[in-house]
Amino acid sequence: MDLLALVKEHEAELIAIRRHLHAHPELPGEEWQTLAFIKEKLECYGIGEVVEVENGGILAFIRGDKPGKTVLLRADIDALPVQESECTLNGTKKHTVSEVAGVTHACGHDAHTAMLLIAGKVLNQIRDQIEGTVLLCFERGEEGPFLVGFILKYLRDHKIAVDGCYGQHVSNMEPAGALVVQPGNMMAGISSFNVTISGTGGHGSRPDEANSPIDCFAAIVSGMNSLRMRSVNPFEVLTWSIGYVNAGIANNVIPPSLKFGGTIRYYDEAKALQPFYKQLKRLWDDSGKAYGVKVEYPELPVNLPLVNNEDCTRIAYNAFADVFGKKSLTTMQPLMGSESFAYVLSQYPGVFAMFNTGSKKLGNYGTSHVPEFDVVEEVLYRGSAAHIAYALAFLKNKEAISFKKHPSSLEELFRRSGHPID
Repeated sequence: MDLLALVKEHEAELIAIRRHLHAHPELPGEEWQTLAFIKEKLECYGIGEVVEVENGGILAFIRGDKPGKTVLLRADIDALPVQESECTLNGTKKHTVSEVAGVTHACGHDAHTAMLLIAGKVLNQIRDQIEGTVLLCFERGEEGPFLVGFILKYLRDHKIAVDGCYGQHVSNMEPAGALVVQPGNMMAGISSFNVTISGTGGHGSRPDEANSPIDCFAAIVSGMNSLRMRSVNPFEVLTWSIGYVNAGIANNVIPPSLKFGGTIRYYDEAKALQPFYKQLKRLWDDSGKAYGVKVEYPELPVNLPLVNNEDCTRIAYNAFADVFGKKSLTTMQPLMGSESFAYVLSQYPGVFAMFNTGSKKLGNYGTSHVPEFDVVEEVLYRGSAAHIAYALAFLKNKEAISFKKHPSSLEELFRRSGHPID
């Protein structure tokens, strides 16, 4: 079977789906039209076993003609609160621009959904070659709410056995059409902090009569700048940043309070996050006492890093080498961004690949979550083929896969993340 040629027959529809979704983006938790569109397509493809998981998304079952294992293929479907630009980084966008003010698919989830829909269409057409079941998962709320917990809970509560999983994300890297498949740490865990400093306001002419939260904040930032190297082994991965600071309304008035917040990214909670957070809390508390202000903060949420299973990475690498050739497979530095698919990988062995859709010539390069974001549509059929190739290879694999499920319950995992499902 020439998989690439088979998928390319549906390329026009794939691109049309991507453009429709891009023109009609919906924010996390509000993906009602997108859900209806996905269900309509699945029905059109003859995929009748479809479940809409409350709060979570859509599950669609494609059962092969031969019995076997179950593999889950995932795409996220939500957009971002970003006003899209009509230009890429160096020119006008060739194709569709969002028709919804202030909302756009600036992270490629429209492409993810389109690629998985076409993969499902083709897989349903070749059920005679499927040894087991392919489970399509269209996930809501990846950008923040992490609604994937409701999908995982549904699978557990309905005793739906999943033997493995696969996900992929577009990347504005070159060459377009290449895949990054590598074992181990792929994306970081994330924790967010939100801090309120309450002091005593006053007039700028008499700072001695005020307890300025701004002075305390300045001391905190200075301390945080050196804290990472003083509290965390230099060989462990951890970085932090402040994303917002709110205080004051006039240049001659000392405000009574200040709020700031940011994120911490890490790969190992015990070796990096916890020692850093322990010293961070001490810094915040001690600074408050030193400046005579009150420093308040909620307990830090903990989100999992994304770690690829070594055995599943091998399956993916070999499958993709057969379909695309080894020259289409590349590597990259692990990313410090985070991904909800980390929670799927905490329950089932699997792999998360990066799929290059960037072009410097077209201005589609750099980071995501920006108004100029775009993808090279001409390679998207290869992303659909990657889904299919992995599913078929995983289901045919007879070798043992080494895997340990996360010891915490789903309820505990998502409670610690700040996105409870109970």
